[in-house]
Amino acid sequence: MKYLSLFLIFILAFGCVDTVVPPVQEEEEQKENIVCRTIDQMVPAEFEECSDVAYTEQECGRRKLNYTAIELPITHFCMIDGDCGGKPLSQCSACQKAMTRCTMSIKNDDLKKTGIWAVAANFTLGTSVFSRDPVTRSIAPNETAVFDFQHFYTPGVPINSAGCDLVIKEPAVVDDCYEITRTRQECVNVTRDVSIQKEVCE
Repeated sequence: MKYLSLFLIFILAFGCVDTVVPPVQEEEEQKENIVCRTIDQMVPAEFEECSDVAYTEQECGRRKLNYTAIELPITHFCMIDGDCGGKPLSQCSACQKAMTRCTMSIKNDDLKKTGIWAVAANFTLGTSVFSRDPVTRSIAPNETAVFDFQHFYTPGVPINSAGCDLVIKEPAVVDDCYEITRTRQECVNVTRDVSIQKEVCE
């Protein structure tokens, strides 16, 4: 009975040892059967996209109106009664009273705004200067106004005609508002799918 008990203990002991031995060969075979490969996968990603955006702004300020000024030929007339009355001064050597006339026409070249121009005249006779006060005219868009100045004087002997100098004292200036187109950069975040490579083992 004693030997039988020892034999059973021996059998159980060696049996337990056999059961805990890992199946090494089986695990190695499983590892050898694993295959890895690279695949493409779509995943969402966030990006910043920027672009130029046009916008308009209103700007106001003072500006000069464009215009066209033309000085007409100066004329000299004899203003006495008789045969010389109203004739050119050059044809009346005995004229005792003359008139010199100078004229300027101004056209408002602007197509939208009405403007006011002021023109003055300076007459000269020998060393003397005779200034005329400025004349103002309101000129509508694309219209023309005439500035007319006259000076009466004694031409003397021999006949001496007066000179005339026209000056635009105040060109038309208006308050004007207009729109200007500008651009600015605006950015937004967008989400798009992108392709990445991923390793998969089976």
